Parts: sequence; C-alpha cells; structure tokens
Amino acid sequence: MNTESSIFAQRELVRRPAGEAGEVVVTISVYSPRQISGGWECGFQISNLDESKELLEGKASGVDSFQAALHAMEQVAIFVYASFAHKNGELTWHEEAGYGLPLLQSMSDLIGDEVIPLQTLIVA
Repeated sequence: MNTESSIFAQRELVRRPAGEAGEVVVTISVYSPRQISGGWECGFQISNLDESKELLEGKASGVDSFQAALHAMEQVAIFVYASFAHKNGELTWHEEAGYGLPLLQSMSDLIGDEVIPLQTLIVA
C-alpha cells in the first residue's frame, strides 16, 4: 500500500503488554495526501497495535489534501483508542496521558472504558 506516497507524519507509541517483560514499539505512519478523481486521499498504517502484530492499513478522503490528512489522523485515533492495548493501559507516548491524536468529540467515549472491536470499524 502507499507505494506512490511518502510518509507525511510518523509517531511511535510504546506498548507494554500486561504480564510480559519488555516493550513493543507501535508505529503510526500517515502518508502524503494524493489527488484522486473527485478529491484527495490519504493512507495510513499502524503496526504492532495488538498481540497479533497485524498491520492495520486504511485510507481517508477529503475535498482537499488538508481534510484528507486530518481524516486519516482521526481514523488512526479511532483505531488506537478502540484497541485492547488502550483499554488495558498498555500504551504510552512520551510517558504522558493521551497520544496526541485528534479525536472527534463524538468519539470521546473511546477514551473511557468502552472498547469497539477493531473488526467493526469501517475504514474508507
């Protein structure tokens, strides 16, 4: 995925799995928006967010490059805050609360105890 785009932004979170020694780096990559027919799209990837080490990939769209990039970062936030690693308190970013990701107000319940299984999240 995203072979035509370069990385626009990257962030690393640390996941410390409960009951295990050591830590795992969770890498979030957002690719440069690219123009498509009728608008713009921006791809993203998240690696090592859960124990399966499955690479999560998605695309977001917008009317311009700014909106596409913002929507991609909002989708990344949904994946991160909906993860079991977040619910279990395994994730940190610079030892601070939160991960510095934009989260829509309507999704703020993800920060609490609610977890949405990743399979139910639809990424355009």
